[in-house]
Amino acid sequence: MIVTFLGSVIGLKAEEKFYLPDFEILAGETKQLAIQFESERVNEYVAFQFDLYLPEGLTVVQKKGKYDFSFNTDRYDDHTFTTSVQGDGAIRVLAVSLTNSHFWEENGDFVYFSVTASEELSGTHDIYLKNVMFSTVGSRTDFSDATAKVTVHKLGTNQVNIPAANMWATCILPFCSELPSGVMAFTSEEVNGDYLVLNEAFTLDANTPYILYAEDGYEGVLSGKIEPTDKTVVSNGVLSGALETQKIFSGYVLQNQGSGSMFYKVNGEITIPAGKCWLSVNSPLKSIRIPMDATGIVTIDNAATQEKMYTLDGMVVSKPQNGKIYILNGKKVIKL
Repeated sequence: MIVTFLGSVIGLKAEEKFYLPDFEILAGETKQLAIQFESERVNEYVAFQFDLYLPEGLTVVQKKGKYDFSFNTDRYDDHTFTTSVQGDGAIRVLAVSLTNSHFWEENGDFVYFSVTASEELSGTHDIYLKNVMFSTVGSRTDFSDATAKVTVHKLGTNQVNIPAANMWATCILPFCSELPSGVMAFTSEEVNGDYLVLNEAFTLDANTPYILYAEDGYEGVLSGKIEPTDKTVVSNGVLSGALETQKIFSGYVLQNQGSGSMFYKVNGEITIPAGKCWLSVNSPLKSIRIPMDATGIVTIDNAATQEKMYTLDGMVVSKPQNGKIYILNGKKVIKL
């Protein structure tokens, strides 16, 4: 091997960069990363080295007992890697060519390696590239140290259950999620009379309380990257959501006591499970109703059922059942 890092030292050119972009990873995930090399000038580099410093809990994947670093195949000829662990815990990476071949002149992905985040790791941490040196046959260029940010997310899962008999439920998630098919979501800023004022939402944002509606009910598991917060209760408008189990002594909770789902006044102590919501409202009302017209469904009573009604798939209904949704005069209605 002819190449050495000895020789005259040339200061770093401003147009050259060797760095790792910031990235995100899930706890327990393995992810491939690409160190970038950018240069606006022709060079004759034949070798390089750098020291890689990782936070505790983030490890480089090994292959056959050795740290697995590889080149972008468009950037090298016959170069090989050597790695070793330094006294301060850094992984030193050295790449050389047995024939003193030059690295090919292209910017972008340069060196690939993969890391695994432990299940316990979370938050944002620094990764350092230090002692970066590129060498020609007779000279060496020292690069500036580089820092990358890694943000480690926990993967969260929440069971969501909207009983078909009730059609309504509440939820608060510690992560963002798309709405499942057939489910509508609402926030609420105020109460008007004995009715909630609902505002439709089209996605479920993290750490935000919602009222959910599903005509045919829904049961499933939602998942996503947890967005950390130091709050155990989050309020938005008149809705409050429990990120951890709470005991409340006032407000209104969603129940079906035989007259359909509505929010009933709390009398005494009630436990709100994590992931559920309640109304933080002071009112003499015994209950607060949910306006069905917010879903595009109109409520009707027995007097309005003399005209022909149809099921949602177009079949004529001779005996409409209470609580079921039908088509009447081209509109969705629910019989009470």
